[in-house]
Amino acid sequence: MRDGHRPIRPGGAGGSADVPEARLVRILVRALVVAAAGIMATGFFHWRAGLLVAVLTAITAVLLARRHKAPPP
Repeated sequence: MRDGHRPIRPGGAGGSADVPEARLVRILVRALVVAAAGIMATGFFHWRAGLLVAVLTAITAVLLARRHKAPPP
């Protein structure tokens, strides 16, 4: 801490829980990545492939978020 400011990453976990807007921004960025992956797959293959890629990307993001929140064994 310098100049009386709070650290950006408290505890070194990489999350900024004290900033409520951070969660919304992370969700919006993840949604943008899912949409971009689906659009690219649609352009390369077919709309069904785009839908599949978008769903798999969304599921991956959810699983990764849950992994970071799980308590240690």
